[in-house]
Amino acid sequence: MAAPAKELTKNANLSSVGPRTTFTDPVQTARVFLDALGRLGYDKSALLSAAGLDFSKSADPDVRVPCQVLAAMFGYAMRTRPLKNFGMKLAVETPIGAFPQTVEALQLRPEGATRFAGCCRRTSWRLRCCND
Repeated sequence: MAAPAKELTKNANLSSVGPRTTFTDPVQTARVFLDALGRLGYDKSALLSAAGLDFSKSADPDVRVPCQVLAAMFGYAMRTRPLKNFGMKLAVETPIGAFPQTVEALQLRPEGATRFAGCCRRTSWRLRCCND
């Protein structure tokens, strides 16, 4: 018979494991959102300084940034100039192909891409390609 759960888990304490790890995103994600915010009329340099982000190594595909950087960028943007439907406007300004996983998903299911394009036509969304 197994021991009671409290006996098995009494030593499991996350604070004893050590410092918490910080979740990160690729620097390309930050660049995509920064460019989209720039197209929405926000000042890119002000967003970078508010987030404490340095793009000097942004050409390196292995560089990662803490997720808090993106939250700081979005928070600063909304504090300086609030927008209704901020998330959707940001999505509209994000080029198709900016996130390779989305492109792969649309390639795996071509009927999904057709439905997506039809939805964009019905809502008058502007479609952009990363190469534009």
